[in-house]
Formats: sequence, C-alpha cells, structure tokens
Amino acid sequence: FLVAANVPHSIFFDAMGRNLETLLAYGSGAVFAIAWWLWIDSIVWTNNFKNDPVKVSGAYVIPGIIGTVALIGVNIVSWNDLNGNNIFSGDVSARAKIFIFCAFFLGFLAIIASLWIAIQNWFTNDAAQSNWGGIAIIIQNVLIFISSVMLRFSKPQESDGF
Repeated sequence: FLVAANVPHSIFFDAMGRNLETLLAYGSGAVFAIAWWLWIDSIVWTNNFKNDPVKVSGAYVIPGIIGTVALIGVNIVSWNDLNGNNIFSGDVSARAKIFIFCAFFLGFLAIIASLWIAIQNWFTNDAAQSNWGGIAIIIQNVLIFISSVMLRFSKPQESDGF
C-alpha cells in the first residue's frame, strides 16, 4: 500500500515526529464521527420498526453528549499545565489534574450510562425486535472515549495545545 500510494515510509512510522501526531488527530476525528454516525443510524433503524415497543427517545442521547463534553474537557488542558509534583499545593498543576480527573470521570460515566440504558431497554426486554440500539449506544460512547484519548496523545507535550 505504501509503495502504491508513493507515500514515504517515514510518514507512518516516525513515532517522534509530527506525522504520528497528525495521524492521531485525524484518526480521533474520524473515530468521533463514526461514533455519532452509528448512533444516528441506530435511531433511524430502531424507530423504523413498526411494532417494536422500544423507541429511541431524546433522553438516550445524553450519554453521547456527556462523552463529548468529556472529550472537550480532557483535551482543553495543555500538557504544560499538568507538570508539577504535589496535587495539594494549590497551583495550576493541581487544578489541571483535578479537571482532567473529572473529565475522565465524565467519560467513564457516559460509558456506564450507555450500558445501563442498553441493558434496561434492549438486552433485558424480550419484546424488543432488535438490539441494535443498545449495541450502538455502547459502541458510540466507547468510541468517543477512545477518540478523546487519541486526541489527547496527538498533542505534543511541549506545546500549549491546539
């Protein structure tokens, strides 16, 4: 593939260069878009079953929104703000670490909420004709979390962020 595309070999394997960071940033955006696309697809798919008692309501989109807020929260803090040894010192580093912790907590909360919604409405409901809505909400939130981690590590540690 690399030879056919006439792409230099170092673009894909230069781990210390900006190329890997660029690929991670683009990959993060692609994973995030796929996550939301799958959820929108499941809404259309689930709501088109005429006799299916489980319909996707507006409340089911909340875990995805929480995951998106977590993505923004994880990536809004620069690497330089996380430098520091003592979390109880009260400086910018301590506040940044607490903020990152809260953002990751929101990301995990979104995954747990999606599992709860899927189990309660699709997996334990014998009347549901398709489990695609439950599967998609879980995949969506896991992919959003993966996207936030990919974007976090796509930023060089010596920069102030995007």
